[in-house]
Order: sequence, then structure tokens, then C-alpha cells
Amino acid sequence: MFNPTHRASPDFEAFLARERSAEVVRVVVCGSVDDGKSTLLGYIMSAMDCRYNGTDAANFASLLDGLTAEREQNITIDVAYRHIKVGSRRYIFADCPGHQQFSANMATGCSTADIAVLLVDVTKGIQAQTRAHASIIAMMRVSKLICLVNKMDAVCFAEEPFRAVTRDIARLASVVGIQDLTYIPVSGLLGENISRPSLRMPWYKNTTFIRDLSEWRREDHQANDPIYVVQRVVRDQDGGRGLLGRVNGGELSVGDLVKVASSGETAVIEKITRGWDCVSSAAKSSSVGLWLDRNLDVARGDALSLAKMPLETTTRLNARIAWFDEECCSLRRTYDLKWASVWTACSIECIHSTDPFCDRSFGDENSLCRGDLRTCEIALSHPIPYVEHHRHPELGTFILVDRLTRNTLAAGTIKQNLMKSANVYKQPLSITRSDRERLNGQQGRVVWITGLSGSGKSTLANLVELELHKRGHRSYLLDGDNTRKGLCSDLGFSDAERMENIRRLAEVAQLLMEAGLVVVVAAVSPFQRDRDMARGIIGNLYFFEIHVSTPLEICEQRDPKGLYRKARAGQIADFTGVSSPYEAPSRPNAIFDCSSPIETAQISALIGQLHL
Repeated sequence: MFNPTHRASPDFEAFLARERSAEVVRVVVCGSVDDGKSTLLGYIMSAMDCRYNGTDAANFASLLDGLTAEREQNITIDVAYRHIKVGSRRYIFADCPGHQQFSANMATGCSTADIAVLLVDVTKGIQAQTRAHASIIAMMRVSKLICLVNKMDAVCFAEEPFRAVTRDIARLASVVGIQDLTYIPVSGLLGENISRPSLRMPWYKNTTFIRDLSEWRREDHQANDPIYVVQRVVRDQDGGRGLLGRVNGGELSVGDLVKVASSGETAVIEKITRGWDCVSSAAKSSSVGLWLDRNLDVARGDALSLAKMPLETTTRLNARIAWFDEECCSLRRTYDLKWASVWTACSIECIHSTDPFCDRSFGDENSLCRGDLRTCEIALSHPIPYVEHHRHPELGTFILVDRLTRNTLAAGTIKQNLMKSANVYKQPLSITRSDRERLNGQQGRVVWITGLSGSGKSTLANLVELELHKRGHRSYLLDGDNTRKGLCSDLGFSDAERMENIRRLAEVAQLLMEAGLVVVVAAVSPFQRDRDMARGIIGNLYFFEIHVSTPLEICEQRDPKGLYRKARAGQIADFTGVSSPYEAPSRPNAIFDCSSPIETAQISALIGQLHL
């Protein structure tokens, strides 16, 4: 059984202290396929760690290619990490795959790197993946790039092939914006210019690879404004409410006044805990618990900053995106975006055609295909803290995920806040929702009715509100067609515009519910993701979902507005049930088939389920 009072032995404590004091340097090794990355790292393992002997040098790559599939195919698929302790430094090498289909793995290895090592085969020069990897290195703003022109033994260690490659690399670095760059001619197979100067290349007088690594010094250009991202909310044994999370960027101390980015509320840090101990401050990159002098509306994913350095939130970003998936991205399709521990729906609204990261001579300028790196404008359904990547590399990144398959499609870095209104916070009101509900003699609810066009949603919604009115309940009916004429008159019917239509309906319904009303919403709302978004805005406890399951053939027979006829004739694009899918709710609170007239008893039973 775990004993929280147990302490490690003094020797082990001393070992841990030495490990914590060691400087960690993360090195990502990348380049095109078969340029010699794994072979080079295999040699480094033997040279720096001094534990390799008795194996043919040609098999150095086997030290890194650990997966069975990698050994069988003689390629690197996943990122392989190797740790080496040299003096007071601990190096973490990430061997990244060179194939185009594994660019996502390369971006993963690059996202936390201090130094990038780009290998180029001197016999092949710059390949498509060399350009892609250089672009990702620049996008992730890795502080230093070491370019190793490899396989010099294949050109008899001649100088001119090396110079020709370095000229091409210099042009590439200038395009993508890499500044701190070193060129070294090497042979990973023979170890030339790796750990010692090569006698076979007397024309090269500069540093070796290992020496260049050891001479690198970290220059902290990041902002010193601390950002604390909440991972979990906990209670202590005295009933106090604490936050668990990680400090990024700067330092937090007891007594600091902090502000929540989403709500703008402030509180003073009363206590900081690290493990079982209370500490006076928390340095950057440390995982600690924060205990505030008052309870705030804070949940997982919220970000706190010093009140004098407040964070903005945004629903519109300018970001640089690296696309990894085989299926190309199209404008205004809905994806899931993950920032820190926050998930939100999003769509790509604009792809910039003039982008130095884009190296394509084919395809559609308004799409992203595998290997593309472009600057894009992204619209979010929920606000997230705005953190620029160049100031906080760890928090200035995000990923895009397919909503159905859950595959990671792309990685991005945040460049600019495109939201026009900044520093807008929720204003606390003196009269609360419970005050209004008490005055109304009922609890606020949202009844969300979804179904195909012509299924009977509006008829059902009208009957529900009539029964509520008869019973003395205060209510309001939001019909999707009516809001399309005013509130949402600027929206079309693309996936992104449908999502925005549902977001606006949900926001209005939530405001009316806060006024203590029972809100009935009748909207096609065909996609599960959008209804889930609406549920999140309103709150799961107050969201009552009804699926009107009238069959499509009956809806089409009714066709009260002539929409199905126009859709079948091709006059209406993206029409639900014909040219656009309808995703039925998986767990609705109630199901109505309106093929036949609705009985009064059914409406009465429904009102009873609302528990008003």
C-alpha cells in the first residue's frame, strides 16, 4: 500500500537532485528518407555513451529502428527517443521518420526541440521532404539548426559537392526564415566529423557535430509572463478547492493576484503545493497545485495569468498549419481543435495563397494536402486563450482532429488574434438566474427539437408551447426558419455556416433560459457535433433533446415548402436528407414520430418529463 509519509533513501534523493539539476537538451534529427538519420544516431550512441562494441558499423541504425515493422521495411516509422548523459547535460535525441506519410511524427518530435539536426544526402541534394522538414522546423521556431551534409564518403570527401548542397540549403533557409544555421560535412557510417575532425576532409576547418552540440547555449527569448493551465480541480481534506496544472513562461508566487482568461475574475494565490510540500513559488515548466483565497468559476482547460498581464481569449485565429492526412482539407469543413486540454469545434475559413511556407506548383490554392504548410484563418465555436507561439512555444500550438475517425489531421502554431473585440469578460449580475426562476415559479429549460425538414418539428414545438402556456409556464419558441430571417440572415448552408447558425440559436436560448424561461427550439440541426456544441453552451442538465423521427419518404410527400422538389431538381445544394446527411441523435430524451397527428396525452407526458 502506498504510504504518503514514506521518504526515499538519502542516496536516491541525491541521485534525483543531480538528475533535476542536469540541463536537458532536446535534439530532433530529421531529413528525407534514407539520408542516414538512424545510422548517424547509432554512431552517436556508441561515441557518446561508450557502450557499443562488437557490431558492424553498417548496422548502427538498428540501435534506433526498434519497431518490428521498421526492421522489416528498413525505414523509420515512429519517433525513436534516446537519452545520453554527458557531463551536466542530458541529451534527448528524437529520430524522426523521413517518409512523407509520417510527417505528423516528425512534427511531434520537433515541437519540443531545442536543436534541429537536418540531414541531407550529398548525392541527392535537397528532396521534397527536406523542404517540408525545414519548413516544420521554422514553423516550430526551433532555436538552432545544424545541417549535416551526409555520405561524404560516397563523393570521395570532395569539397565542391558539399558547397553545392550548402548553397541550396541557404536559399531554402532564407525562404522559410531560419537564421541560426551551421553546415558540417559528415559521414555517419564512418564517423567523419562527428566526434572528431576528419583527416579525409582537410579543406573543412570548422567545428565537429558533437562539439557544436556541446557549445550550444540556451538563450531564453520567451516572455516571462506566467500562464497556468488547469488540468484538474480537486478538494483537500479540509474541503478547500484547489487547482492542479502546469506553469508556463514565468514564475508564480504566493500572494500574486491572478486572473481567469475566460471570465476575467481575479483571486490571490493563497498556497502553492508541489507534491506533499507547500512552496512559496513555482518556476516555469513546473507542475503544481494552486489554492486561491476565494472560489472562482474555473474548470479543466481554463488558463490563469497575472492580473497585471491578462490573457485575451479569441474565437478567430491566424495560424500556420502543417497538414498530415491523405485526405485534403477543404474550406469551412468542421474539425475538432485541441489546445492544451481544451477541445472546441472549428473550421478553416481562409487559406493564404502567398505564403513562404507553401512550396506547391499544383493543386487547389483553397485546400491543404499532405505535406502542405500554409497560413490559415480559423474560426472557433468556443473561445480559447490567445497565446502566440513565438512567446510561449508550448501553449502556442494546437492540433486538428477528424470528428468521426479521431485521426490527427494537422498541427498548427498560433500567429495572430483576428477577433475584433478583445479584453471582453463576463460581467457578474446582481440578479441571478435562481432569483428569476423563483419569481417565475419554474426552472429554466431548453427543449431542443431536431428532425428533417417537413418532419413536424414546428408543429410539435407549437403544441409544446401551447401546453406550457395553458399550465401557466413562461416560455419562448425559437423556430429555425424565423431566426434565419433575422438573427442568422447572413448565413448560408455550408457545414461551417450551419455550425454558426446552431451556435447563435444555442447562445440566445441560453440567455432566455438564464431569464428563467422554458425555451423551445425547433431547428433541423442535422449534425451531432453541432447539437453537442449547443448542449455544451446550454448545459447538459438543462438540455432536453427531442428527435422527430418522421421517415424521409413522408417528409418528402408533405414537402410543405417545396424544398425537396427543388433539391431533387438540383436547385438547392447541401439540402439535408437529399444532398447532405442527417445524423439522428444517439440518446435523445424523447422520440416523436409525427407521421400521424400528435395526441394531447403525449404532450402532457412530455411536459411532465421536464420537471419544471
